[in-house]
Amino acid sequence: MLEKYGPLLAQFLKFGVVGVINTAVDLIVLTVLIKLFPSGRTGKRYAFFKAISFVVANVNSYLLNRSWTFAQERADKSTGVEFSQYFVVSLIGMVINVGVSTFVNSHLRPKNPLLEKYWPQISALFGTAFGLLWNFVGYKLVVF
Repeated sequence: MLEKYGPLLAQFLKFGVVGVINTAVDLIVLTVLIKLFPSGRTGKRYAFFKAISFVVANVNSYLLNRSWTFAQERADKSTGVEFSQYFVVSLIGMVINVGVSTFVNSHLRPKNPLLEKYWPQISALFGTAFGLLWNFVGYKLVVF
């Protein structure tokens, strides 16, 4: 019976690898934006920067998931239709990701000063974790 779920598990692991790469892209872009504009460590500017970093990582995610994770499941649909569906699923994922990371960054402050320095990035990881399941299911069932 486990063999029946083998391909799904393999696909989820590929999705996880792509997710790690995208998380790195997301955190690098977020960190660069905060370094360039330190007032973006909190508040509305943080949410704006987090949205930018999410979009950059998401384009990377589309390309990797399309060509590797879900390559064998792709239906005969145009790239425009596929990308439109990807965009809608990702937009919901972005709301989850940015919403959770902004909430954690704004309302759950660490007591440890070392964590305070990296709290925007740690908050971003919370958003990533909450968006992971939504994105996998949405991409698998709707997009690819």
